[in-house]
Order: sequence, then C-alpha cells, then structure tokens
Amino acid sequence: MCGIAGMLGAGADDTRLATAMSERLAPRGPDAEGRWSGPGVLLAHRRLAVIDLSGGVQPMVSADGQTVIVFNGEIYNYRALRQELAAEGRACVDAGDTAVLLAAWQAWGPACLPRLRGMFAFAVWESGPRRLTLARDHAGIKPLYWFAAGGAMAFASEVKALQVHPACPREVDPTAVALYLECQYIPGSRSIWQSVQRLPPGHQLVIEDGQAPRQQRWHRPTSLPKLDVSEDEAVDLIHASLRQAVRSMLVADVPLGAFLSGGVDSSTIVALMAEVGPVDSFTLDFGDQYAGSEHRESTEVANLLGTRHHPLRITAQDVLGEMDRFQASYDEPFGDQAALPTLLLSRLTRRHVTVALSGEGADEVFGGYRGYLRRHGDPSRRSRWAWTAPLLRLLPAKQRGNCSVRVVTRGLARAWTTMPSVLPPEAHPQWFTPALRAAQQELLEDLSAAAYVDCDASDHTEQVMAVDRALWLPDDLLVKVDRATMAYGLEARVPYLDPDLLTLAARLPSALKLDGGRQTKHLLKRVASRHLPASLVYRRKQGFHMPLGDWLRGDLRELMEDCLGPGGLLRRGLLRPAMLSRLRDDHLRGKPSTGHRLWALMVLELWFRRWAPDWRLA
Repeated sequence: MCGIAGMLGAGADDTRLATAMSERLAPRGPDAEGRWSGPGVLLAHRRLAVIDLSGGVQPMVSADGQTVIVFNGEIYNYRALRQELAAEGRACVDAGDTAVLLAAWQAWGPACLPRLRGMFAFAVWESGPRRLTLARDHAGIKPLYWFAAGGAMAFASEVKALQVHPACPREVDPTAVALYLECQYIPGSRSIWQSVQRLPPGHQLVIEDGQAPRQQRWHRPTSLPKLDVSEDEAVDLIHASLRQAVRSMLVADVPLGAFLSGGVDSSTIVALMAEVGPVDSFTLDFGDQYAGSEHRESTEVANLLGTRHHPLRITAQDVLGEMDRFQASYDEPFGDQAALPTLLLSRLTRRHVTVALSGEGADEVFGGYRGYLRRHGDPSRRSRWAWTAPLLRLLPAKQRGNCSVRVVTRGLARAWTTMPSVLPPEAHPQWFTPALRAAQQELLEDLSAAAYVDCDASDHTEQVMAVDRALWLPDDLLVKVDRATMAYGLEARVPYLDPDLLTLAARLPSALKLDGGRQTKHLLKRVASRHLPASLVYRRKQGFHMPLGDWLRGDLRELMEDCLGPGGLLRRGLLRPAMLSRLRDDHLRGKPSTGHRLWALMVLELWFRRWAPDWRLA
C-alpha cells in the first residue's frame, strides 16, 4: 500500500512542487520515497513496504527504459502471473508484485487489467508514444484523483496532494456539497473541488502525446449466467472461494491481523485466517452502557477462535483529541460516523501489525441489508399500485421518501437511492437555501438510476445491490477504511471483494442469497455457521455507531454548537437557519435519530474551516 502522484506539462520539471505533493502523501508511505522525471513528465511514489521489503523500489523502470510505473496496492496472484510471463519469455526486474505488473503491462497492455487479482491504482508512462495511463481496480478499493487545467495534468492518491499544484482548481463544487448533504459522502466521479475528478472503479484514463484525456471502462458489472446449484452446493462454493480469497491475502513479508467487530462478516474472515495460524484481532469498545458497542461479541469470537485480541475503548474525549488528524486524513467532507473511530482503531492496530484484513463488501455482495428483503416485491408492487401514483405524490415529504412509495411514484430505477440518507430530496425545499437549490446540478437519485441501468441483470434485487456496489461501497465504505488505515501506514485488505468471489456471487440467484426474501446474507451466514455458534451468526445486525446521542449532549456539545452557529455552517449560505436551529434544539431535548445528521453537518463545517475557510455560497 502506498501513495502515488504525478504530473504532465506545466510544473512537471518543478522538483519543489513534486516534493510538496509527495510530502502530503507521506503517511501512506512512511518507508521510502522516490521520483522519476522525463521531458514534460514526473512520477512520484511513497512506499509502505509489505512485499519484497528489500526490492520494489518505485518509480520502477523497465529493463529497456521505455516504461515507468508507480503503483499503489497489492496484486495477490503476482506469482502465477510471473509464471505466465516467463512462459512468454518475459523477465521481471525484481521479485515483487510491482515488477510483475510492469512486465504484464509491457506484455499485454490494458488487457492485463482483468487478469489482476488484487487492489490497485497505478500510473504507467510509455516513452515511445508519450502516453500516460491511469488505472483503478474493479471495485474501487484504492483511490485515484486527477485534473487537467492550465496546460497541466496531475494525479494523486488523495486530493490534498493535488491542491499544492498551482494549476489545480480551487473552487468548491456546490453540487458536490449538495450530494454530501444527501448522503454524508460525495458519490460518483465528482470531488469537492470543481474539475478535480475521481477515476471511477474499473476505469482507465489515457493521455497520449498532448491529446485530451480519454476515460475508458475496462471492467463492467455484467449479468452472468446463473449456476444451477442447490443451496448446499452454493454454500460449499462460497466457503471454498472465500477461504481461497482470505489465504491469497495472507501473502506478506510483514505481520498481519484483522479488524474484528463480532459480526458475521469480520468473524468469518478471522475464522478462516485462524485455520492458517495465530491471528491478532482488533476491535472497538464504546462502553457497556451503549447497546451499539459490539466489544462483548468480538471478545466472544476472539476467545472461540483463540486470537490475540486487542480491544480499544473510545470516549468522546478521544474523538475530540483525534479531530485534527481526522480532518487532515479525510480531505473531502466525509460524514460517516464510523470513520473517526476507525482512525483510532488503525492507530492501535499499526502498533502491532502492518496489514489488517477487513469485512467491507459482504453486505453489498451477499445481501446484508434488510432493505434488500423488501425489494423482492418491488416489481409486482409497481404494477399493482401504479394507478395510485398521483395520490402518493401528495403525501408529506417524509412519506414520499419511503422506498416502497418511490417504486410507484419514481419507478424501479429511481426508487433505491443507495444509503444512508441525511437530507433526502423530499427535504430539500425545506432545508436548502434557494441559492443551493439553484446551484445543484445532480441528485443522488440520478447517479443511482444510472448505476441501476448499468447493471444488466434481469433481477431487480440484483440491480439494487449493484447500485450500492457502485456508490455506497466505493465512495463511503472503502474511502472510510482507506483513509483511516493509510493515515497510520496500515494496509487494509478486503477478501469479500476478491474478483473470483465476486464472479461467483454474481452467478448465484438473489433468491438463494436472501432465502427468498426471508433472511439477509443467508448463504454467507450458513458459511459462518460452520465456524461460529448460531447465537452470533443470527443475532440482529447492529451496524457501527458512536453513541452520538449522548456525546452531542455532553462532551461534544460545545463543538456542535460552534459548528452549527453563526460563526459556522450558518454563514455558508447552504441551509435555512430555522432548520438548523430546530435540529439542534430537537436533539438537545432528547429526540432520537438526529445524531447522525448533526455529525454530518459538523463534519462539513470542520472541512470548510480547514480547507476553504472563507467559502460561502453567494
């Protein structure tokens, strides 16, 4: 795991600029720094050494000097690819996965991308055609941002590294802000800055000999023929594939561990790791008085599997103490309340290991949300109740936002707008100022509908799950883990997003995954039951939540009042003052389910203070 950056055109010969960009990525790669430059091009790399500790120096140059690569991530099947390359007479310049990736690109070009099992964001410079290619993995596990403006093009693993470039746009994108206010993160290819873009998962960007950048898709979620298997056979297949995915991700020349919440996803991963050898496991503890704390369940799993368990108790004071690091690490507004605790957990984990396996992706791949159960009936509901659409559109805003109502009023493609909901569109007239509504060019619904249509499955439930894999998973969950772990030089690996496991899951009918609409993650829970007691496997899903209700009335209240008051978000011209006041007052009076919304608004104001302190919407 590393940080990468580079430039074409203006600024590419400025070593001080290259140093500044690299320094902003230093936490991602504390072990080494490297740069390479040629006429009009510069590549930079910060290394976290995980495989081939003595080699793997980047930027890496091919033996013929014609191709240079900077690479962030891991290729788990690099040994098998090395053998394929050797059979074609291709040699690698050293023993690690970067050298294999470089040789694979020279041998096969972009056709190598579907052959990679791993997580990656990389840039390849080919001197002959003067061509720069950026590529991002199939699931969006590793980040990559870029811009082209003012005669320059630059890219980096994080937005803040681009911000030191004098040509980088510095205008806040109001549509990105509005999207954040809908769902607590910025979805899709936008960034918080106008004209700074995120390369989408499964895409490559090509800039050749001064031509305009061309974005191309190399991986497309497709509807694969379904397997004709029984439920027992499906469980056997998932078990074998997940076991192989976990074992492939234990390849490292440094100590490994795992995040363990006590839920099905992480517990199953730890169980499969424990088959190979001792495991260090790490978990969070918010205190016995909070129902959302899963430390008791994680301890039970750790004792059952015999792990070396490391719990971390977190208080509101810990949150306040980590706030500066949080704002520096998440360089775009990011309101997922699990992010800051994950940052604290990463700090503890890095003291013991360099790599941690994590359970992200299981819910989106195997059907872990209760909303998926209700989606089974959407097509018939749409056809039966279409005649009620004019009446349903007259309902109050909160009821109009119900997904089952939206199926009738908005259609199947626009009913499910991924998650979570902070200020849904039905609330925008009440919450957003006229200036923000006028500036807003895109809704989360638009992105969700595009992802729904992009998935060519004939099964509505599969299309709904594809929406979450296109937006919620890469733009929230994976961003959360990447930034939190990389802030402390910790590599996170996600077995549930192994390409072979994803292919298998795509070939299993949703009716099997969800037991005909009766049980979330039905097949995965049956796999977990082979390792864990039913009391843990089938307990109600809790999610991961700080006890914000109490903390925002206690130790975090002063910060909340400051962020939402006249010197804070109120002056940004985004939200109606009366609604902000009502939200704050409702929470202080004890109204439930307001903490996540307050936290998202606080995070937005804190981001403005650090990265755009004088900004307000005219």
